[in-house]
Amino acid sequence: MSSSSSYTPKYKERSIEEIVAATHCECRVPCPVKEQVSWTPTNLGRRFKACPKREKHKKCDFYGFLDPELPSEYYKARFFSLYLEKERYLDILNGNGSKEANQVCKTQMQQVKVDDTFEALKEQMQEIKEESSVIKSKVNGNDKVRMFLSLVAVVIGIVIAISVMK
Repeated sequence: MSSSSSYTPKYKERSIEEIVAATHCECRVPCPVKEQVSWTPTNLGRRFKACPKREKHKKCDFYGFLDPELPSEYYKARFFSLYLEKERYLDILNGNGSKEANQVCKTQMQQVKVDDTFEALKEQMQEIKEESSVIKSKVNGNDKVRMFLSLVAVVIGIVIAISVMK
């Protein structure tokens, strides 16, 4: 059973290559187009280019996505929930959240700082251990030289003692 559709796209179909290469729209006075990101639930996170006047004038049909659609509704829903969570955290950071949420956010930020400091200290400690190891090997090398020189001195002393006895 086939159904005929009278759907006509709102915008002219273009290949990804055409969209990527485009620097201006096709208005009577071409406007520069720039890469943007869609935050609608259906096209969440997809990069696109469009005429900056398309919402106002609706005459230019330059519009196209640089990214393919997400593979399933699950990914769209998951991505949208992550987007909403990010927005909620931004509200909290900007002081638009509840006192409890602001406190949780501040605590989490402090924990991140503590974790960063801890990691930096671990790296410094590792560097100090490596330097210490190098110094120990040099000291051990110097001890061997001292022992050799002491042995040479003893041998010279014995040689002198033998030559004096003769």
